[in-house]
Amino acid sequence: MKIGLEKASGKSKCRYHTCLNKDDYINDKGRIKKGTVCAAITTDGAAGYHTSYYCRDCIEKIYTDIKKILNPALWAFH
Repeated sequence: MKIGLEKASGKSKCRYHTCLNKDDYINDKGRIKKGTVCAAITTDGAAGYHTSYYCRDCIEKIYTDIKKILNPALWAFH
């Protein structure tokens, strides 16, 4: 898996399942506005690789979720 920040090309949609599609980051066609910094997450699989893009608000939500889920202090309870 590869995670990075990129400037949006204006062709990609935010792939977060509860994206609010705010006008600050998303255009009227539902795509991330060109030039907006977004997260690009690439995963490899048997059929090749896939890159998903996430808008600025959703980057914050994903980061918060990952911190909660991958908190090593909670691993003893599983």
